[in-house]
Amino acid sequence: MNYELVYQAVNLLALVAWLYLLLLYRRPETTTVLAGTVVAALCITYAVCLYQNLGPTDPQSFQTLAGLQSLQGSAGAVLTGWIHYLAFDLLAGLWMVGNAQQHGISRWLLSLCLVFTFMLGPVGVLLYFVVRWWRTGQYWSAHHAQ
Repeated sequence: MNYELVYQAVNLLALVAWLYLLLLYRRPETTTVLAGTVVAALCITYAVCLYQNLGPTDPQSFQTLAGLQSLQGSAGAVLTGWIHYLAFDLLAGLWMVGNAQQHGISRWLLSLCLVFTFMLGPVGVLLYFVVRWWRTGQYWSAHHAQ
């Protein structure tokens, strides 16, 4: 597998998906298109990379930072981790869009949170939680998880 080519392809796919999400998030088909195609494609690519790079792994490797670092010793392993980030950050963005629509969060505030989520993952999600709390007075409840 040409890891550099896969890296370029998944980055382009993610960039296009995030632009689509930012610009067309109000369209009803946006979530379906992105989750059903882009996220699915990233997940399939992740599974293939994981299969190709999964070797004998000592379970102890997950118990220390040094052990975890040793698992990232190849380009394929790093690519697999990167695809994991891309897929889950996009899922977080899709969730934020649906949640923001339910709670009347403005397009501009949501867009700011989406940009941060695209670039910094959890920081963008945290920013969204702060924005939602500021706009609705509620940080989290079972009702708001939908």
